[in-house]
Parts: sequence; structure tokens; C-alpha cells
Amino acid sequence: MNKEIKLFGVAGNPVMHSKSPDMFNRFFKEKGINARYLKIAASSPEDVMKLFNELNFTGINITAPFKNSMVPLVSNPDDDVIKTGSLNTIIKDKHKIYSYNTDHYGVTESLKKHRENLKGKRTLVIGAGGAGISAAYGLTKEGAHVTIINRTLEKAKNAATLTGAEYSSVDNLQKYLKESQITVITLPHEAGAIDISSMEEGSIIFDASYKNSFYKETAKNKGLIFIDGEEWLKNQAIPACEYFTGLKPDYSEMKISHSKENKIKEIISIIGFMGSGKTTVASLLAKSLGYKFIDTDAEIEKAASMSIEEIFTKKGEEAFRSMEKKILLSIKGKNKIVLSCGGGVILDKENREFLKTSTTCFWLYTSMENSIKRINDGSRPLLKTENPLLSARELFNKRKDLYAETCEIVLSSDHEPEKIAELINEEIRLSL
Repeated sequence: MNKEIKLFGVAGNPVMHSKSPDMFNRFFKEKGINARYLKIAASSPEDVMKLFNELNFTGINITAPFKNSMVPLVSNPDDDVIKTGSLNTIIKDKHKIYSYNTDHYGVTESLKKHRENLKGKRTLVIGAGGAGISAAYGLTKEGAHVTIINRTLEKAKNAATLTGAEYSSVDNLQKYLKESQITVITLPHEAGAIDISSMEEGSIIFDASYKNSFYKETAKNKGLIFIDGEEWLKNQAIPACEYFTGLKPDYSEMKISHSKENKIKEIISIIGFMGSGKTTVASLLAKSLGYKFIDTDAEIEKAASMSIEEIFTKKGEEAFRSMEKKILLSIKGKNKIVLSCGGGVILDKENREFLKTSTTCFWLYTSMENSIKRINDGSRPLLKTENPLLSARELFNKRKDLYAETCEIVLSSDHEPEKIAELINEEIRLSL
């Protein structure tokens, strides 16, 4: 990959389940676009913006729970963002960052395949978060008669005020389910299922979650029209892709794979620049998962009976890389391992291929200033220069695209190691 690669991604918490990378990376490959779309695991909106700015992303999609809380951090919102107080797409254009909301297209375009005209349709939106607000906004723009129901009545009221919809108490849920021609459920999968038994035959149920929907089988048995969350995902991605690349895909070009290869693998690898905290985080993660912990640098030192610094000095970097590759590839076929990799492991193509195909790979990123602070003991041969910070930046810039090519998910490691390990652990747990 060359220096001109453009980075895109989807940021959320959790985000491991997202199918957007599969869809966008496939599109980029088919169109010959030199770009990579990553998952961005974040613990706060500020984390998202830090990674967006410091890794120089061109554009990212935003998913739960940051659709609302990201709005104040982006200074150039479009009208849809202003009206809904919710965004799902940000892009960098020269020195400015712009935000957009394409979620409402994801709702209305999906529904129009089943009801060409939405005007006057009695519609229920369940959930008043960013996705619920966007759904209600798009539907009211199309002339539907929309009611929002949320567990917290005040949130439903605020969402209704923003979107021009009506709102009601969760106590009236079954009444509205029975009366509505269209029901849009925007609750996270972790919230559990709601009882849809009162819905009338022939009405539409649209589940925003595409993670093993609770409602598909029930809808089929009751004669309901079921719309999967993947429809929303694809239809909101079309305008987002146009903002990202200037190209507007056809619906047929937004393809999602359901291959088992996309599942969590039982070797978890941690990559990143020196000083990013890989060893500490990987050790903590292994302990929490009950997996074996392997540090490739420690294994190299054990095999060579000398330190990394001594290997570089006496045998050279090429010999070190050869040992590193041998140890890394020896892990192939094993399972229940958390693997901490050396900062330069991604320099070898075969190493990258192994990490991509045989492990679930996390990239820990920290600023070069923090990296230097953490490794100020003079033990890193490649940073023994007059200006270690400048050397670190130059080295990182040469490797950045390779980290992006190799990993599945990137996260900031400018937090306590325990917090980072916990974030990764939760991503893994929710994806199983």
C-alpha cells in the first residue's frame, strides 16, 4: 500500500459487529479506490475525534452511542444534523470537518421498496436515540404520521419536538403496535426483544439491528412484512459513500458478506507502534479471557538468548525480522492465544497476511509524544538518534498504512491499560 491511501471507518461502542467495513472495502476494491475502511472502537466522542484527526481519516461513519454526542465536536453540520441533533457521517475536506445525517435515507429508501408512498402512513418509531430521531425525521419529511415511544417519556418528547412527530408513553406500546401500518424498532440488540404480537397482518416491521434480529421468525409466522437492518445499513451508506468518494453507488454495489470468516477468531493479535502499550494490554486481556499470552519480542529474546538491542547490534535488523517471522508463523493453527506483536511485524507481507486471515487483529494507537515518554530508557535501537521524536514520527508514517491494512479494529491507547483491555474484551464478548 502506498502513502496515498485514504482512511475511512465506522466509530462506535460496541463496533466489532459492524458490517460497514466489509461493504465499503469491497466497493473500494471493485472501483480501484486506494482506501481502507476500519472499525474504530472508542470510549468517548473525544476518542473518536482524536483518532480521526491524528490518523488523518478522510471520513468516518458514526454509530451508537455517539450519534448525538458527536454533534458539538464538528463545526460544520448540514441542515439535517442541525434539525435532528444527530449525525452519522463526518468528512475532512482540506482543513474543515463537515457532518451529515444519512440515516433518514436508510429508513425511507428501505421502506419505499414496500410502500412507494409513505404519506399519511401510521408509523410507530420505538426508541428515541440518534437512530430513532433520524427515522422519525425522515418519515415525517415523507409525510408519514409518526409517533415516537421510548422508555423515558422525556426523551420521546424531545425527539418528537426535533422531528415534528408525536410521542406517547411506553404504557401505550401495544395500542400503537396494533394501529400502526409501519413500525420501526431502533433499540440496540442488547436491550432485548419487545412483544409484537398485537401487530396486524400485512403491516411492516423494520428492525434497525442487523445482529440476529428477534423479530424475523415472528414476523413470518404472523404475516408481517419484515425489513432487516441491513437494508437500513446499505441505503444510508449510499449517500455516505458519495460524501466520502464523490461516487454514488447503486444499491446492488453495496454488498455484505455473511461468511463465517468474519467471525471472531481464537487468536487475538495486538499490533501498533513501539510504546503503544501492546504488551501490557495483551497480558491483561489474556488474563481476562483465560487465553495464553505470547509476546513475540520476549519469544525472540528467549530463542536468541540475547536482548532485542543486542540482536540488532550483533546480527542486524534483517536477522531480527527473520526470527520474528518464524515465531509469528509458528502460532498458526493454535487457538485461545492473545498475541502481542513487535512494532515492525507488519513490514513483512506474509506476516500481515497471517495476522489478517488467522487472527482478530487490534491496532493500538498512541501519539508519538506518548510513545517516546513510555520508551525513554534507550532500549529501542531504531530510535537511538539525536531527535527520537522526529525519528518516531518518520518511522510511524512509513508504517501507518501497513497497520491500517493489517488490523480489523483501531483504538486509542492513551488510557490506562486496564481500560483498554476492558474495551477490547467487551468488543469480543458482544461479538460472540
